[in-house]
Amino acid sequence: MAVYGVLDAAAHGAKAVPDAVSELKGVAASAGASEVSEIVLDSMWVLWNLVDPEADARAGDGGVRGALVEAARALVSDGVLTSRKLKETADLDFLERMSMLPCPAEDWKKKEGKALRAQRANLVVPRYKLLQEESEGFAKMVALAAALRRSDFDVEAFDALMEAYIGDFRLDPHRVLDVIVDALPEENFNGSFRVLSRFNREHLADLLGFKLRGYQGLGVPTPAAVLAKMARLVTEGYVDFGRLARHVGPPMEQWVEKTDKWLVATIEQVNATAEIRLNKSGSHGQDGAKRRVGLMGALAIDAGRIEERVRGLLPEDNQRLGLYGEFLNMDQIDFVLRELQEMRGVAAWADAAYPPFQRALQSAIDKLITPVYVKIVPGGVEFARKYLLDGNFRGEPYPREPPGPKLDRRAYLLLEYLGLYIHTDLRLFDKVCRVMKHEALYYHHTDDARGQSTYVEEIRPETVENILAHVILPGLMLIPSSPAKAWEAYEVMSVLDYESRAIVFSCLETLMPAVPILDGADKMAEHQTKQVLKRVFKPQDRREQRDLLKPLARRLSHIAAGAPFSVAWEIIQAAEQYSNLHECYAEALNYCPELLFGALVHCLCYKLCDGREKIDTDTGVGFAPWVQNLSRFIGVVCKIHSWRFEITQLLELIVKEVKSGDMFMPLVLTDIIKSMTGIESFMDLSENQLQAMAGSRALQRAFLCPRHLVPTVGSSGRDAKRLLDALLQGNSDNKLAFPMLILLQKARRLVAINPVASDVKFLMQWTDKANEVASQYLDFLVNTMSREAYEKLLPPLDSLVNDYGLNPAEAFQLFRPLLKPMESAETEDGEIGNESSKMEGVEYAQQNGNGDGLTFSGLAKAVEAFTPLKDVQLWTNLSPEFYALFWSLSAYDLVYPKDKYESECKRVQEMMKMREDKLRYLQRLRDTPRDQLVLLDREIQALNGCHRQLLHDSTRHAKRVEDVKQQLSRTKATLLTQIKSGPQLIAEAFLHHCVLPRLRVGPLEAYFCFHFVMLMNELQVPGFRTILVFDKLVKEIVPCMANMTDQEATALGVLLEKVFGVMERWRNDESLFNKECSISNTDNKVSREHYLTINWRWQYRLAKQLTAYLKEEQYVLKHNALLVAMKIVKVFPRIKGVAPHLREAAEEVRNKDERKDLKTQATRYVGALDAEAARPNRMVEIHLFGGAPADRLEQVRRQTDASGNGAQTSGMGYMEDVAVANGQQSRSRGKRKADEATSDEQKKKTRKAEVGGMCTAVGGCISFYWQKAIGKVHGCIVSGPLCVQGVCCNLSLARNVLFGQ
Repeated sequence: MAVYGVLDAAAHGAKAVPDAVSELKGVAASAGASEVSEIVLDSMWVLWNLVDPEADARAGDGGVRGALVEAARALVSDGVLTSRKLKETADLDFLERMSMLPCPAEDWKKKEGKALRAQRANLVVPRYKLLQEESEGFAKMVALAAALRRSDFDVEAFDALMEAYIGDFRLDPHRVLDVIVDALPEENFNGSFRVLSRFNREHLADLLGFKLRGYQGLGVPTPAAVLAKMARLVTEGYVDFGRLARHVGPPMEQWVEKTDKWLVATIEQVNATAEIRLNKSGSHGQDGAKRRVGLMGALAIDAGRIEERVRGLLPEDNQRLGLYGEFLNMDQIDFVLRELQEMRGVAAWADAAYPPFQRALQSAIDKLITPVYVKIVPGGVEFARKYLLDGNFRGEPYPREPPGPKLDRRAYLLLEYLGLYIHTDLRLFDKVCRVMKHEALYYHHTDDARGQSTYVEEIRPETVENILAHVILPGLMLIPSSPAKAWEAYEVMSVLDYESRAIVFSCLETLMPAVPILDGADKMAEHQTKQVLKRVFKPQDRREQRDLLKPLARRLSHIAAGAPFSVAWEIIQAAEQYSNLHECYAEALNYCPELLFGALVHCLCYKLCDGREKIDTDTGVGFAPWVQNLSRFIGVVCKIHSWRFEITQLLELIVKEVKSGDMFMPLVLTDIIKSMTGIESFMDLSENQLQAMAGSRALQRAFLCPRHLVPTVGSSGRDAKRLLDALLQGNSDNKLAFPMLILLQKARRLVAINPVASDVKFLMQWTDKANEVASQYLDFLVNTMSREAYEKLLPPLDSLVNDYGLNPAEAFQLFRPLLKPMESAETEDGEIGNESSKMEGVEYAQQNGNGDGLTFSGLAKAVEAFTPLKDVQLWTNLSPEFYALFWSLSAYDLVYPKDKYESECKRVQEMMKMREDKLRYLQRLRDTPRDQLVLLDREIQALNGCHRQLLHDSTRHAKRVEDVKQQLSRTKATLLTQIKSGPQLIAEAFLHHCVLPRLRVGPLEAYFCFHFVMLMNELQVPGFRTILVFDKLVKEIVPCMANMTDQEATALGVLLEKVFGVMERWRNDESLFNKECSISNTDNKVSREHYLTINWRWQYRLAKQLTAYLKEEQYVLKHNALLVAMKIVKVFPRIKGVAPHLREAAEEVRNKDERKDLKTQATRYVGALDAEAARPNRMVEIHLFGGAPADRLEQVRRQTDASGNGAQTSGMGYMEDVAVANGQQSRSRGKRKADEATSDEQKKKTRKAEVGGMCTAVGGCISFYWQKAIGKVHGCIVSGPLCVQGVCCNLSLARNVLFGQ
């Protein structure tokens, strides 16, 4: 308005023209010449036309028009106006007075008419004078354009009228084209698009692009109809998309910038919304809306807030994506895929956030999958449930032939572009899930349970997994609380193998942090899960626990339906911290969808392999608390949810980790077996427990696990079968049962070769733990598998040793169940299993997988072929028949615990009577719940079945022991008669190659070793000297405790307790000695006096050995000495003068040693020793014990007369005199040679003996192959598990020898 006022004042004489020009120049300098020039031209044109031409002509140059012309010339000369601008906007009269026309105005009008006629022929004009157009012409054009939508449209008539209107009314062809485009129908059903052929196609794309530019910057989306018409024009070939794309908006740079801002804002809102602390209460930090909707509504509220806050940051109009959407609506999928592939790298997942493009993607996908969906679901939802959801609906399997065709590959690509935004169309979500399951069932794998599939060419192996990881599961996270959709997603996952499922979850875990919306959903799900878990507590009553957990379990299921991954992580973290709530957490998963358990397995595998420290950092000994808690939690979940929890994936991880050297995975396997089957490995057993362990499986369960007497037997059996099926899943190459069996047997050796810790105490504990796991796993297989299945699982006996590298002891431990009746698992009703397939000892001929006979002679031949035993030349000192006999028998074959069977039968009867009385009482009450009565009735039936099973097992066990004795009495003459090496070498070979390896298995095997020796003594086996075996045991095996673990030392204590007990009975009762002891030495009879002397020497030798170890500084020596001493405290020592020295050594450990566990052990031993010493006639004077030399008795008598305390002055020093006099040094043979070595060759031999002693370190962890390698380093081969007195576990030295360091 300021420019117009200045020009108006100059034109009417109110202001001088030069002054007006100067003022306009100042305005142009400040505001911009281009903008001011447009305003000046428009103002001049308005003032020029407002003046009466005739009146102004009479005024001449002093009129208004003259002043405007003068001002225009001055502005042109000053550069404010340009001649081109004047020619485009000014009238011809103005240009004529400005002398800018080459001819008079009338002549110019004639030339312009000719140009208009030429323009009407071409309909192309670079610039038109819009103010010359008349509204009448456009009104007629708009009315004419309405005919474009008529079905009887006539193109020729329309073209003629359009040309006439443009020519007669001087219409701008650009605006005419705009009117035509607006009036065109979206579908070219009547040929109306041919009208555009009258325009120049070279410029048509640019003209349409100008129309698109008009919608940019308005803040509203471009009308879908306009984009649809332009997409149709491109499709029909009227417009080149490359030229049209130059005009679409926003520009790519602006789109990227806006998208980045949107992502940043989304991340900020996610962090602000999901930031919580676990110690806050459920209502704190929540607004009123959250408190009103409760726990489950908060998630949807937070998600809505995030979308609302960031919605304005994403560009509201994206003409390019809008055009892509219209192309998809026109089935131009290939064209869109090519275009999207070029711009894939620019926030590809955010493209689908644009609503029009999102809807077009969903529509295109629906069109592609509908043909397949209609074929596979012809009957609607019921058919889908029958073949796609339930699988074996009413017992009907999946169809062998695919019910539908293969899905178009383009659908996979469009689904990848749609991504997580599939959650906006729930019907499409269902369709995609069902079609993906159809694809996975029939086209994804070539080999499955239905046989070979050769239908069509295979799709990419990762395609179905990609759709799950990038489309279905992300979309599920954004669907608020829909268990039905979670079930649909699980059905797709269920047909994939566990390796593919692991890939899917790994991809999803990687995707969530990269996509802010998913990250927000993840964090909010974590928030809600923490709020639920905070309310979990453990009540006293289990039924009350279930009732209290039901509402929390339902809430948790709603969260897990959308975000199973988030819920799984939170539950695992809570389980690591709170070990007392494992059962509650597992119960809280009762209503959760199956998809959660797949995510739970994946998270558990990741946790177990995440590289965290698994050793307790506080003590340096034992497993870290989080490892133990996680392992127990896995066991609890496997027990409660065995049919929903994917155990195979976890078992394969255990196998792989154990194979790679991870020694912590067997801890998980222990808890799984214990929870699912109730099978435990008991090592520290009392005398009564050892007797019960020698009985049948029913007796073991009744005596050791009384709480399992009335179990939910059916559930336990199903869980055990489920675990066995997981181990035997797949073909012969993929089954895990046998590799697990071999690896667990070898796990002990890995500690010596690759120690997992530097602490010897922890290594000892871990070695025992590995042994327990191996025994527990073997027990599970034996009591769960049928005889035929277990027999097929194992290779031949000699192959286990020679090919698989097991020690003979380990091989026989696996093979022994096939050499005796295998205990069948108790059935649900307690019925006795079929005994028709049981083996009757080693004489039963059964064909194994390779067709080799399993008779006793065949077993001896297999043993004779053992390579390790050939290398040590064992058969010169023992016969293969005797060796096979020892290793083929077990405590079940030798010991019949009749008292234990009778006592347990009586106890079970009492329990059954109590429940019967209670049942009769409750039946008389009217308000007794029926469930309680049914439960009591089931318990009575289970107890009755257990009682009948015990009676049957007792009879069968007694017969078994008697049969073994009769068989051995018939074959005893052939066991050792062919051995010419002599009784001493036989005893040494028997102890080193039979007793010592079996002691490493556990206390029960030590119990067996004693009874085997006593059976040989009872049967008077020729060549077997019982006293000589006991003598070698004290002299050569007892020093081995320096290299034993806790379990092995305990087993040695069990054996010594039994040995010293029978020796004491023989000492006290001469008739019993003559009956039991002398009979086994008829060819070299042991006199009563000689036996007493030997017994006296054993007392002093063992006491001196224990005292020496207690005074050592090494942990292993003190620990094992205290273990053995505590185990035999009731039978040793018997001589009153020995006890004070043992007590003094133990008190020194208790008072001076800083290690707390040793202090505790020493305190217990001192107390037990004092209690035994206080018993009447427990300790015997040396002169009453018998066997002492006469000079020693005289010395004791003189000391007694002098001090009156002969029992206390009878010191340990006399043992040295006895040893020197008899040539029996307390040091071992290898150590004595080391002291006497003077040459290099003798030193080498000494070195060999020490290394051989270390082969027994940590329970003999090094196999004979490693022994052989060690021997070769020193030019010889170690012959047997030599042990040097005083040589402790030196792992660094062993590694140096093994690897040449």
